[in-house]
Amino acid sequence: MRKDMAAADLGGAQGAIGYKFKDVGLLTVALTHSSYAHERGLPWEACNERLEFLGDAVIGMVVGERLFMMDGATKEGEMTRSRASYVRKESLASYALLAGLDGYLLLGSGEEACKGRQKESLLADAFEAVIGAVYLDSGKDLALIDSIFFGFAGTARGGEAVGDGKDYKSLLQELMQEGGQDHGISYVPLKEEGPPHRRRYTVGAFVRGVKRGEGTAGTKKAAEQAAAREAYARMGPGDA
Repeated sequence: MRKDMAAADLGGAQGAIGYKFKDVGLLTVALTHSSYAHERGLPWEACNERLEFLGDAVIGMVVGERLFMMDGATKEGEMTRSRASYVRKESLASYALLAGLDGYLLLGSGEEACKGRQKESLLADAFEAVIGAVYLDSGKDLALIDSIFFGFAGTARGGEAVGDGKDYKSLLQELMQEGGQDHGISYVPLKEEGPPHRRRYTVGAFVRGVKRGEGTAGTKKAAEQAAAREAYARMGPGDA
C-alpha cells in the first residue's frame, strides 16, 4: 500500500463500495488518476487506466448477461439500447458519486484545481477501474460484480430491476401527496445478512405506520427503492 492512501481511507472506500479487498493495493491503483501518478513520478501502471479498461469489459459482460436472462423475448436492438443506458458515461459517473468515490480519488494538483472530482469522464473511469479491481481481487467473481454494479445502478435508476429507470421513492411520495396530506412515508431496516463483502439489506416501506412494501438489495438505498416500488404498485390514488 502506498503511503499516500491511508488504511483508514481505504477502509472507508471499501465500505462505500461494499467489498473488502484482500489486496488493498488494487483499490489504491483504481483510485489513482494518471495526473497524480505523473506528478509524483510513479510508473505508468500505478494509475487506473489498465483497470479501467478491464472494468469496462467486465461491466459490459454482467449487464449483457442480466439483460439476456431477463426476458427471452427481448430483441437484440432493445437489449443494446438498454445496455447503453447502463454503461454510458453519465450513468457510470452517477454510480461513482453514489459510492462516494469522488472523495477518495488521488488527483494531480492541476486536475484538482480544474475540479476533476466533478468531471463525469473522470468519475466514470474511476468506477470502471474499481469494478476491474474487485473482479481481480475476488477471483473473477461475476456474481459479486453483478450484485455490486446493479446495487448502485438500481439506486441511481429507481429500483434494482433492469430496465425500470424510475425513482419509486419520489413517485410514492408524489402519490401520497395527491391527498393533500403529509405523505407519512418511512423506510425501516428489517434485516441485514451475508458476509461483509456481500451484504443484503431488507427494508420495509411504511405509509402512515403500515408496511406497504418490502425490498431486498445489495445496498440500503437500493433496498429502499425496491420497497417503494412494491408499495407504489400496491397503492393507488385512493390510498393517498
